[in-house]
Amino acid sequence: MSELTLETIVEIMRSERFVMMTSVSRDDGRLHSHPMTPQLVTDDAEVWFFIGLDGGQADDIDKNPEINLSFAEVGSWLSVSGHVQFENSNRAMIDRLWTDSTAAWFEGGKEDPQLGLMRFVGESAQLWGNPSGRIASVAEIARTKLTDGAAEGPAGAIEL
Repeated sequence: MSELTLETIVEIMRSERFVMMTSVSRDDGRLHSHPMTPQLVTDDAEVWFFIGLDGGQADDIDKNPEINLSFAEVGSWLSVSGHVQFENSNRAMIDRLWTDSTAAWFEGGKEDPQLGLMRFVGESAQLWGNPSGRIASVAEIARTKLTDGAAEGPAGAIEL
């Protein structure tokens, strides 16, 4: 397997419509995961999200901004850890990212007091499986079974 690159990470992140965001509960320290929709993935693997400020997830992240993003596609899984910064006053970015789909979640529109904007900054990433897709993953599983080989660990890891 070739070395994991920032470009590969960004390509995978951009290909997924949904991501699981895991944060630490402020109440009991347990991990909680929530499905989120990335609004933008930059070339530097920063990810922008809208979030409702009235829910516990935003409070958890405000208290402990260290989170993990999990991306899954057929045959591979990408885990990116990093931290979130709230960018609620970044009106230009809110305007840039606003869509009809976002409007469905925030009745007050762009001026909704519960509208939050977060910027995720990745610090490290691990890729499991085969980023070449399902057929390559099935072939790899078959090869492992036929050769009595052990399953491999991460396909790659990188500091961002």
